[in-house]
Amino acid sequence: MSYATIRAAIKSELELVPGISGNDGIVQTFEPHTTRIEEFKTFFAATNTNLINGWTISREAVATLQQSDGFRFSRTHSIIVRGRLALQTDGSTEEIFQDLIDAILDTFDGNQVIWIKQPEENSQGPQVDIQETEVYGSMLVHMCEMRFEVEEFREVT
Repeated sequence: MSYATIRAAIKSELELVPGISGNDGIVQTFEPHTTRIEEFKTFFAATNTNLINGWTISREAVATLQQSDGFRFSRTHSIIVRGRLALQTDGSTEEIFQDLIDAILDTFDGNQVIWIKQPEENSQGPQVDIQETEVYGSMLVHMCEMRFEVEEFREVT
């Protein structure tokens, strides 16, 4: 399973999460870098609401380990999923965002579709590292950064 396949599988899994599925959110397989709020909205505004509900997938690092027979390799991809949700001043979006984060973590816990690296007993699985509020132009958004590892196996012939 290549990184391109892993990335596509993660995107498919994210697009099934309630609150992202359908046209409720947008999942990008890269981290868009924009300087104008209009560009930012093209990457992250949900189709049916035109509100920001965007998620990105990127790889922070990859490590390769050669197996003892010399013909098999495993790669551990460190994946970062970032999420952004438009903040409403009445506070209602805080709970919605927290619920989305939980739904995504539930999706990735022990997921065999994308081969999330299974943690050893009492070790760390998928985790949220950052959760904060960011400003884009004049818009406040909730932002989180979660990470997990995906293991890829391949043989060299």
